[in-house]
Amino acid sequence: MITKPTVLVLGAGASRPFDLPSGKELFDSICTELEIPELSDLGRLLISCGFPPRDLKEFARCLLYSGLSSIDQFLEHQAAGWVELGKHAIAASLLPREKADLLIRDTVHKPNWLKTLFRCINGPVESFEQNKLTIITYNYDRSVEHFLFTSLKSIYNLDEARCASAIQKIPVVHLHGQLSPIIGKPGTIVGYGEEISTLRVQGCAKNIRIIHESAEGIAEFDQAHKAIQDAEIIAFLGFGYNKTNLDRLLPPNIRPGRRPDVFASVYGFGAAEIRAIASYLTNYFTTGQVLVGSPAQDINRMLHDYPILPFL
Repeated sequence: MITKPTVLVLGAGASRPFDLPSGKELFDSICTELEIPELSDLGRLLISCGFPPRDLKEFARCLLYSGLSSIDQFLEHQAAGWVELGKHAIAASLLPREKADLLIRDTVHKPNWLKTLFRCINGPVESFEQNKLTIITYNYDRSVEHFLFTSLKSIYNLDEARCASAIQKIPVVHLHGQLSPIIGKPGTIVGYGEEISTLRVQGCAKNIRIIHESAEGIAEFDQAHKAIQDAEIIAFLGFGYNKTNLDRLLPPNIRPGRRPDVFASVYGFGAAEIRAIASYLTNYFTTGQVLVGSPAQDINRMLHDYPILPFL
């Protein structure tokens, strides 16, 4: 059980082991599939949502030639109509990639970090609910909460209402929105891995927020700021370290007297990028310890190599 207030900050790399796309993969697939929208599943789905093929082609062309590698960054500079198209494209791209069977995959070559996490928080429901863990995610997918929900339900034979109540005690805070809650009133949610339809894509698109849309007054950001202020352990996992995201995530001033241990995964990053990340985090968490991983350490390796989780 996690007894120290702990915050895990997740980026797209945290969902990548479950075959959900990285930011660049999402960018590339949208560019490719909307080049001739009438011939791709994504294009036909967006056409059914009311977007003309000509607009989809022009959107893909501008996205491709933007010089960027993130659709969120591209949408920062677009008018409302293209922001709306972009949100639908994100939802229509991600929903088919949510596959429940991939969340339980765990091999020597692809270890499952969610199972590593669950090993450290698992227990009878009453003790599970006492874990001092908050998960902050920039991802729209629901892989974390679906994994926790199905794992608890399967082990302890809980009904869905009791299981839902238990996992809500471990907040999963989606700063940029999520495709849909996984629990709630019937008819108001899109289940993980459910068949895709026009109405489901349209509903999920409404839940997405883009990076430039103000954090001020959004409850999820207030919740994230408080969790970070109270944390003794903070771990950035699969995170891209976009400066705008960092500036909005971290409270203006860390609470005096707090000395959190901060861990940062940098899988696949270059030396100059790693130095910049370490400098940013060290300058912010001036009173605490900042430990940056190596570019060869994936999330599962980070969790095993650093004192982020209590294994005993």
